[in-house]
Amino acid sequence: MSLASPMFFNNISGPLQSAISRIYAMGKPEKLKKCAMLLSSRIDGIYEGIMEIHKITTKILGVEDIGVITSVGEQNSILERRKEMIEHGFVSEKLNVGVIKEKT
Repeated sequence: MSLASPMFFNNISGPLQSAISRIYAMGKPEKLKKCAMLLSSRIDGIYEGIMEIHKITTKILGVEDIGVITSVGEQNSILERRKEMIEHGFVSEKLNVGVIKEKT
């Protein structure tokens, strides 16, 4: 599972907070083995708190933490981050670049 969110006021988005709370309340889905997080912001240095929450969440759920990738400002383009996401196992190499270009 990969969780992704822009940063708002040093926190993840409300919908992602709700999703994490629901997963926690209902229990870990049986097929969930790994968890990653993608975070983006216009400014640097605001990720520490959320990264700690991610570590605690993966520990509570008993899943492998495959890491957190952060993007700041101009780094936020998925095309630029694609290689790093593939190397860390966040996405498949089959990530369709054509569809990404079309949506961005």
